[in-house]
Amino acid sequence: MWNLLQNPNRADRRALMVFFAIALLLSLYFASGILVGYVSPPADLIEMAKEEPGWAVRVSRLPTFDAASQLTAAIRNQRQLEAVIEGAPNETGYQVRIGPVATREMAELLAEELTTSGYPRIDILESIERDR
Repeated sequence: MWNLLQNPNRADRRALMVFFAIALLLSLYFASGILVGYVSPPADLIEMAKEEPGWAVRVSRLPTFDAASQLTAAIRNQRQLEAVIEGAPNETGYQVRIGPVATREMAELLAEELTTSGYPRIDILESIERDR
């Protein structure tokens, strides 16, 4: 095998060039998929409700306060939305309420994004007012 790589004949060189060309094309295809996957919707797509009441999204059953804090910080920093940590009923963990957002469609978009991110329990709440 080593001797073949040190002194390749014409057919071997052609086979190596085809192999590397295919590897390069697959790498570019994979890299473009990663770039497309990391493009997020514009931050202004989901906006806070300007008039009360609005719609909110609640993420339930977060096991620790740290998990709830991390989600709250991410929502505030990345989406510029209000997020509040609440105790879950029956001591089953913590809940994070996000919003209120302007429309139900925006709440559904946010719920879908959170579900895709791995949060299994998402509820959409209506007629939510801001915490003052």
